[in-house]
Amino acid sequence: MRRFDNFRRSRNEQDKLLAKICIYAFILLAALILFEKVIGNLPNIGSSIAKATNYLNTLTAPFLMGFAIAYVMNPFLNFFEKIFKKSGAFFQNHVKITRILSILINYVIIIGGTVWIVIYLVPEVRDSIITFATNVTAYSDAMNVRIQNFFDRIVYINSADVNNVINRLLAPVKDISQNAPELLETIAVNVYGFGRITIQFIMAIFIAFYMLLDKERFSLKAKKGIYTFFPKEKADVILRSAIRTHHIFQNFIVGKAVDSLIIGILAFIGLNLMKAPYPLILSLIIGVTNMIPYFGPFIGAIPAGRGRSEKRHFPQKQNQKENAMNLGAFMNPEFPIFSTTLCYLERDDAYLMLHRIKKQDDYNHDKWIGVGGKFERFESPEDCLLREVKEETGLTLKRFRARGLLTFIWGNMTEFIHLYTADEWTGEMVQGDACREGVLEWVPKDKAAELPIWEGDKIFFRLLNEERPYFSLKLVYEGDTLTQAVLDGKRIV
Repeated sequence: MRRFDNFRRSRNEQDKLLAKICIYAFILLAALILFEKVIGNLPNIGSSIAKATNYLNTLTAPFLMGFAIAYVMNPFLNFFEKIFKKSGAFFQNHVKITRILSILINYVIIIGGTVWIVIYLVPEVRDSIITFATNVTAYSDAMNVRIQNFFDRIVYINSADVNNVINRLLAPVKDISQNAPELLETIAVNVYGFGRITIQFIMAIFIAFYMLLDKERFSLKAKKGIYTFFPKEKADVILRSAIRTHHIFQNFIVGKAVDSLIIGILAFIGLNLMKAPYPLILSLIIGVTNMIPYFGPFIGAIPAGRGRSEKRHFPQKQNQKENAMNLGAFMNPEFPIFSTTLCYLERDDAYLMLHRIKKQDDYNHDKWIGVGGKFERFESPEDCLLREVKEETGLTLKRFRARGLLTFIWGNMTEFIHLYTADEWTGEMVQGDACREGVLEWVPKDKAAELPIWEGDKIFFRLLNEERPYFSLKLVYEGDTLTQAVLDGKRIV
């Protein structure tokens, strides 16, 4: 009988062991099948997770924004509550009314400030950002000149290496700034996204109102939740750390907000007194970056210093080598002044003309002009002429003649154009798309005035055909319309 019991016990143990093995095998097989399904449908699972995450973000965004608004407004709420309670016994006895009035005052200040920003500040900031971003390349070039002049005086530092490092750092900013107007327009027309954010913000304002109204109750429930999920000792440590962090962060917000407001106002006043460009956007940058600990003031000082430095016409020079003037430099981004060359090659009673069709942002777009371009650093008019003709046509001039100086005024821009003609050169002229500016074509002189050209060009074409000695011609335009022409000091239009 005992032997039979031992046998039965042994048989039961074997059955249990086999059952465990079967269960483990089944779990392993199910895991393998599930793994294969997951790997096979990984893109669909990823998209489902992304959709669920986006849906969760959409649901939680108003609550997170409401909590952030309530947290930032809390110190100001406490400030107004203290003022009300000191003003009389009524507010001390009616805590709810005091709380509601304090919240409403905060909201009136915020909504009033928002309305003021929308009505007065946003258009000016938008224009300042577009202008600032459009001219960031000119700022960078001017800064490169000043950096090179400074480090040229230090024999053991190569100024070119410093400029290369700075240009690499500024390259992403330049790329973004070139598309800043289009980016702002795209944001402006994205009504759906803006409307969704607006709705979420409105919901957040109401959520923040109720959070502030019952902030003690919310705080008590949060404490109960901590004590529910953690042991008492750990919960006490978590609460002490949270309270200390809260006080430090709230004091930081209040102190930094007041400090940044004062700094921003002082910067706005100072920049206006110095007549610096873009005082509003620069003072906003200074005020906002001042909220960043330690490095914020330095970050805000960079664009302000560069903006102020653009008021200087040219970099300060210390020796004869540095006295070479960069005639192509922008002296003021709002009223740019620069110098260029313009040359008409002559052959068989025809001019070599360039149809400017390749650059969309070119004020000469779709017009027929001569070849030439802007001065580069330390170039004379002849240096610029030879380089630009070589770059645009592939030809090397051997004989050319200075014919006059054109002062071209278009909007806020002033361009000094050194006008040349040439009748002897070497090399082969580029063909087709090889010219980076447009299409080159020989045009009979008597047909040039029939092409889409600037109105003032017809005046100097006549002077060139008359073989007039070196002349000065001022041409003022409003859009494409010539409003004034002054030849050698005498007005002719």
